[in-house]
Amino acid sequence: MEANNGVGVGVYLKQAYMNFTFRLSSLLLGAAMMIWIALVQHSQYRVDADQWSDLTSAIYNAFSRTFFSIGMALFVFPCVFGYFKIINDALGNGLFKILAR
Repeated sequence: MEANNGVGVGVYLKQAYMNFTFRLSSLLLGAAMMIWIALVQHSQYRVDADQWSDLTSAIYNAFSRTFFSIGMALFVFPCVFGYFKIINDALGNGLFKILAR
């Protein structure tokens, strides 16, 4: 049996991102996941909000960073493969290079 060094996954993703519908849905799903995580947390800290139970807080704390990371990956993957030039240019702006130092 031949060893698969993860190259198959990269090739599969490259072929999948050649489809415009897949690219756009990945971009929108990633943005929706990141916005949803931010808005759910924001709703907790409103003045008139009910306090979350310990279980709800634990579930949010356990999964929020994972879901945000998956959302960011889905948002950035099309740009890595060279699509959505406007977003790619915005993320490659010199301002981010200054902040990265």
